Amino acid sequence: MRTYKKIAEIVFTHEYYSDGKLVANDLEFVPSKETEQIIRNYRMLLKLKDDRIEIIQEYDRDEGVEDPFIEVQEELKFSFIIKQKNKNFITYSDIPFLKMGSEILYFTNKKKKGIVEKGGLSINKQVSEKDIYPLLPKAMPLVLKKAGNKFDLSDFIDNKISNYIQKGNIDERDTFLLQQKNGKYTVAQSAKNKIEYVLNKVRTNSGNIGFLDIYINDSVKKMAAKGDLYSYSLVFKPRLTYWQYAVSEKYNSIKKIKIIDDKGKVKFKEKEELVSENGVKTKLFMSNEKLPIQKEQNYVFQLLLTNGSEGSGKLMFEKLPYPKISNIGKLEKDYISKIYIYI
Repeated sequence: MRTYKKIAEIVFTHEYYSDGKLVANDLEFVPSKETEQIIRNYRMLLKLKDDRIEIIQEYDRDEGVEDPFIEVQEELKFSFIIKQKNKNFITYSDIPFLKMGSEILYFTNKKKKGIVEKGGLSINKQVSEKDIYPLLPKAMPLVLKKAGNKFDLSDFIDNKISNYIQKGNIDERDTFLLQQKNGKYTVAQSAKNKIEYVLNKVRTNSGNIGFLDIYINDSVKKMAAKGDLYSYSLVFKPRLTYWQYAVSEKYNSIKKIKIIDDKGKVKFKEKEELVSENGVKTKLFMSNEKLPIQKEQNYVFQLLLTNGSEGSGKLMFEKLPYPKISNIGKLEKDYISKIYIYI
């Protein structure tokens, strides 16, 4: 009797949503051609859902004993491109904006000397700036930039790549790289002086934001017998921004106004008053802390026209609007969400 067992699962969540579950138009997971071939060769099933990747293996059950129909006897590598279908996904995620085509998020469960490396997968792995790597699609430039410094790869002497770089022949170097498998590489002169990059020979486009490598070895049978599996989860946090309300005069004076939090937790400080060329006055109020951008907000901020007494006055707005994703901008090293109001 044939049956199927899930042997690996990678779940993606985002705290932009109240329940953490991604929706249909957020991300897309695209297996590499090599991965599709492994799935066929080992008679596995690959389920790509809105928020997860599942690898399922075929088993043969005979008199209560279950064995893989085709047993895994070597390490298998499953690779996936993570595509951004929702153009705002990175915008409301708490990671730096990617330089599309030259940077990419990279995740793997591969361990080095028993230690999970930077970008390593785990349960509830929080996606961060540390998971961003230089992306080399097809060709390797002679110079890579990292943290504002320039590294000339011809100075590095680790593994075969350096031989081709030192020759300085672009055609030979590119030919060598095209023979390599997609994945993460390290070119190092020393433990401290090194460059890590992701090689992706698939044609890139503006939607490719991540690359995922899952390694499964011959321990999968023992794990399945105990009901275990390769299980990982990636958690995207919502972007934190300062909220700035720009309150402009239209029918009422803004001379004595302030913004309050109905729970008294978040404070807003008046930053400055502006006057436009046509005489319209605007006051800017900034939150004293960074607040998350979320699909459903729980904050209730109110606009109060004060009469001089602390905490008293006329309520102009019982509930101020929340910031739009399109109005997120840079504020020195942080981000700011701008909201415009006329009273």
